[in-house]
Amino acid sequence: MTDTTQATQVTTIVVDGVEYTAPLGGRLFDFLHEIGKDIPHFCYHPGLSVAASCRQCQVESKGKGPRPGCIVSCRERIVEGMEILTESEAAKTARRGVMEFLLMNHPLDCPICDKAGECMLQDTAYETGQNEGRSHEPRRHLPKRKSLGDTILLDNERCILCTRCVRFFEEVTGDSQLTVADRGDRSVLTTFFDEPLTGDYQGNIVDLCPVGALTLKKFRFESRVWFLEETKAVCGMCSRGCNTIVETRDGNVLRIRPRHEPEVNGYWMCDHGRLDFDLFNLTENEGRLLEHAHDDQGRLVACTRDEALTTLASCIALDESPIAALLSPWATNEEGQAFLDAWTAIAELMSHEVRFGFLDPVGSGTEDELLRTSEAAPNARGLAELGLERIPPKAFLSGLAEHKNVLLFGFGLDELLPDVCKVALKAATNFFFHGFNLGHFHFVKVALPALSPLEKSGYWTNIDGRRQYTRAALRGPAGVTPDAELFTEIAKQVANAHAVMSTAGSTAQPGVAQPAGGEA
Repeated sequence: MTDTTQATQVTTIVVDGVEYTAPLGGRLFDFLHEIGKDIPHFCYHPGLSVAASCRQCQVESKGKGPRPGCIVSCRERIVEGMEILTESEAAKTARRGVMEFLLMNHPLDCPICDKAGECMLQDTAYETGQNEGRSHEPRRHLPKRKSLGDTILLDNERCILCTRCVRFFEEVTGDSQLTVADRGDRSVLTTFFDEPLTGDYQGNIVDLCPVGALTLKKFRFESRVWFLEETKAVCGMCSRGCNTIVETRDGNVLRIRPRHEPEVNGYWMCDHGRLDFDLFNLTENEGRLLEHAHDDQGRLVACTRDEALTTLASCIALDESPIAALLSPWATNEEGQAFLDAWTAIAELMSHEVRFGFLDPVGSGTEDELLRTSEAAPNARGLAELGLERIPPKAFLSGLAEHKNVLLFGFGLDELLPDVCKVALKAATNFFFHGFNLGHFHFVKVALPALSPLEKSGYWTNIDGRRQYTRAALRGPAGVTPDAELFTEIAKQVANAHAVMSTAGSTAQPGVAQPAGGEA
């Protein structure tokens, strides 16, 4: 019999008086969870090895298999003839006893603890009726608010020594940084030699911590979790496409956590995707582009969308200089298709060169062997598969000398383009910018506001070719046109301007100023 056949073998077991077909040799805790049994636990996590240290997941065993009596379900494997009771008095008494010991020294921090509302210890204490203690001795006092570096704060009084965080560094990142020091009631969680934590995956231990012992400095005291609105999204900080939960309040992102997806990121995500969300909260006072604007003698002046698009379309239709249109690799597949259709149509109208494609992101140099990739944007593969040309920064820079009409479209180009490209753009006769943050591009002829990736929905294709749907977590500002709709409108406006010029035999559209570089 092969190993594959053995792995798929099943048997019949009895759980709470009901017969079930279960995988022979499978983990008992996982099977109980699959059939809807809510077994409390602290140290067990499906992404880590089994420690069986908290003893909270006890159930009662009868018949064949483990010895009769209470057993730790996270450690036990399913055997033929098993009979399990999950809600027997013996199992409940064992769990209550464990909870009493855990609460004996646990501080009464719930009113000020960031974990309140999602604390496994708090929930289990409530469910088991742990509303008073029998001990009279003073509680143990340990260091509180101990900094473990730039990201994590440790409260050792709250720690229940589940060792999830210790196992995470040992097994997932391969860089052991935490340990349980000392023995017995003197045991404490600490780093080796009191060194600060390092690495790009520290935030995962906050997700793993079942209590409020490990907290994220960036989220600390920002909001109670029950005030947060959750949205299932996809991280765009690299091309891995980690599945995430974006949590917002009052129109701002306050926290991002990983969402389990075994084919992409498992249970984890990097700190870059977790913590670098301040740009999405950018306000107008902090540099966000919210108004359409055009150049008026060297300074940007607010205008309507129609005025901005009319100026843009007239310049493209009138000026016979080569055109270069560059799309951000943050664009969704739907936006990429609209961009491709729009500029294919525009290119067919023009008698001069029209080059369009998307910025192929330069390697960030921060890739690792776990999740993070070298591409600092989410959808380069998806846009390439649509048929759009990859345009690296060097190729874009070399083409600026001949392309006098330059258009940038989409979120993130100010961050992704090297400084040398930004400086070279000043030489363009007509430079048009569509983006989230105007940044260095105050010398544009026309500026069009764009939505952030968290303000729109659509598909991204990650580095492995997996199409994933990301949802809008924030509502876009009024008056900002969705990207796909804007590309279609630009193509329509250019076609109209071209038709008017062809019919009238003129090089200037009535009511529109002659663009720089145009010929009368």
